[in-house]
Amino acid sequence: MLFLVAFLALTIKVGVYDTLPQDKVLLHNRGGEVKAEILKRNRGVDLEIKNLLANAAETINSKIFSGQKVVKFELVFTQQAKLNYGSAKILPSGIVESNDGLLLSLLDQFSCNAQISLCLMVSEKHMREKSVIDGNSLTFKYTNGVTDSLTKILLFGFMHRSRQETELILLHEIGHILNLEHPTQEQCKTKSNIMCRAIEESAPPIFGDEYKKAWHDFYYQKTEQRFGSMLSK
Repeated sequence: MLFLVAFLALTIKVGVYDTLPQDKVLLHNRGGEVKAEILKRNRGVDLEIKNLLANAAETINSKIFSGQKVVKFELVFTQQAKLNYGSAKILPSGIVESNDGLLLSLLDQFSCNAQISLCLMVSEKHMREKSVIDGNSLTFKYTNGVTDSLTKILLFGFMHRSRQETELILLHEIGHILNLEHPTQEQCKTKSNIMCRAIEESAPPIFGDEYKKAWHDFYYQKTEQRFGSMLSK
């Protein structure tokens, strides 16, 4: 006889720090009469954050938990914040020239409280690092996201990427929080694994066995329930 299993829900509480512009108040003096004009920021930013978390949960449930709706990201707060890039060069295009220690210093600028499982900072700026090949050719390596591998994730280029690409970057960084490392370059040449350094949006990445096991172990750690579709008796 087969019995369907009712899986416990795993709710991951998320706090989001948002560096994008907030509402602004402009004061106009018209013939001695001061009037206030409120410039509303793009409300699509708030919706984009909610959609990002909802879509990421849907992908995890579909790819990792066989379609069972067990994982949910609960948005606890969104808070305006600013990042101090120190002496880093910021181009007019919004690209930041990275330097040694910059990424770690950015992660140190926001924190999670005990009730939050995941702290997410979103920045509209792009981050790149110069690299020289053979002492001659100058190339640039872009950083899409970074994590402290504990509770913090910083995403760059927010609102300037497709929804799917932003979601894949988030799932990649969550993989690091689940103690996963990058596969070798050789492995990534044959399979577009979600944990590869470069994720191709045109070639949907594979959620490999290690990624699935990491999520299943995390689920068991939080719920004390092993994941499976059925129990037999």
